[in-house]
Amino acid sequence: MKILKSEQLDISEISTTCKAYLFIIEIDDVSQNASELINILNDKTWLSKLDLLSRTDFEECAKTTIEKMLSIFNDAQSTNSIKDEFGENLVSMNAQRTLQSELDHVPITLSEIWGKKKSGNPGFDFHTYDQGNDLVTFGEAKYNSNGTSIKNAVDQINTFITETPNKDKTDLIELRALGVPESALYKVYNDRERNLAAAFSIVEKVRKFNITYFLKQDYIKQLLREKNEIYFIGVKSK
Repeated sequence: MKILKSEQLDISEISTTCKAYLFIIEIDDVSQNASELINILNDKTWLSKLDLLSRTDFEECAKTTIEKMLSIFNDAQSTNSIKDEFGENLVSMNAQRTLQSELDHVPITLSEIWGKKKSGNPGFDFHTYDQGNDLVTFGEAKYNSNGTSIKNAVDQINTFITETPNKDKTDLIELRALGVPESALYKVYNDRERNLAAAFSIVEKVRKFNITYFLKQDYIKQLLREKNEIYFIGVKSK
């Protein structure tokens, strides 16, 4: 994973109190990246940190999902190619890694792993803990093999905010069990203080991805009216 761009965006023309950041990363070796993500999936230390009751519940939920994900990731590693199912996980997990390396966030175990469904988690795709601001980041990831998926990711977040405004609150119990400080969780519960991340695939060459164009779109402006920090994370693969 290579960081190609890391910058705070100038959104002074938009009436908002939030800060916005753009990160563009490149996956130049799909097989190697899949291998790195497999190592993350196989790392079960997060389970050992849970209390007995939480560990029993999470372990049962995670078992079949991890097995399914490992099968998909192993296929990507052996074929050095990205299929849709692997693509969304690739975007999610590398978005977490980007926030970790660039902003010192702590990645939280992928929600698909501890969600109640075997796959296709119905809420936010990934989370991080922003240590510097004591905030939770709620992230949505979209992959499109035929084009840039930034609109899909932002639209999904906007839908969560407008149609199911308590969507972020439904994860708080699990996030507490996974070690997110209660101080950050109560900021979500009481004041909806949290960061939001839109992670997306980029098929075009980076020189063709013009964030200035997207910042003029209504769906982006809608998201930027939220408070705290907003992250746009583009994942480009060869």
